[in-house]
Amino acid sequence: MKSSFGRRPAAALLCLLSLAAWLACIVPERTTLELRERSTDTLIAAWPIAAGDTLSLEIEHSFEHIPWYEFYSVTDDLQFNLDAIAVAGYGAGIPAGRLAELRESFEHDLTNEYAAHVGLYNIQKVIRLTYGAPYGVQIESTEGQGTAVTLTIPYEVEENEGC
Repeated sequence: MKSSFGRRPAAALLCLLSLAAWLACIVPERTTLELRERSTDTLIAAWPIAAGDTLSLEIEHSFEHIPWYEFYSVTDDLQFNLDAIAVAGYGAGIPAGRLAELRESFEHDLTNEYAAHVGLYNIQKVIRLTYGAPYGVQIESTEGQGTAVTLTIPYEVEENEGC
């Protein structure tokens, strides 16, 4: 006894194509992030990625080996959003009391008490006024060990309406 699909190959093909299309909608799309050597295009490493993944790039730069971090998220169309940049230094660090004052200054109007840090204050205020409270400057520091500054801003696509 033959199956009904055996007599109607077009119906079987249509059924398989419908199933494949349905699976494509429910199975998350994946792609591969590849690291290649620039001059030879030799593949060094590859990692599978999908929408919603978070990635971080960690680089040491300068003769002092200062760490630089970039944090990305993968969008639904498999593009990369740069979510934050962090740079750390191995200097003297900021004493805990002074660090608390500096962070507190971000939450108030600028006064003479905080006028020495007007640059950090202005960056924080502009980012917060533009994008809201989750975004801005974060400072982590340990006296005697160093300081890390993270700048967090949302990804935005700017439409070029002509110059």
